[in-house]
Amino acid sequence: VMIIDLDAHQGNGHEMDFSNDRRVYILDMYNPGIYPF
Repeated sequence: VMIIDLDAHQGNGHEMDFSNDRRVYILDMYNPGIYPF
């Protein structure tokens, strides 16, 4: 499974949910200049 998260903030919810599942790849692109506040 691949989760593609293109958003203004980091998708840390997906990261926490699937951090121990090696079958899931998370591509997370966000704007580090505005998150975290």
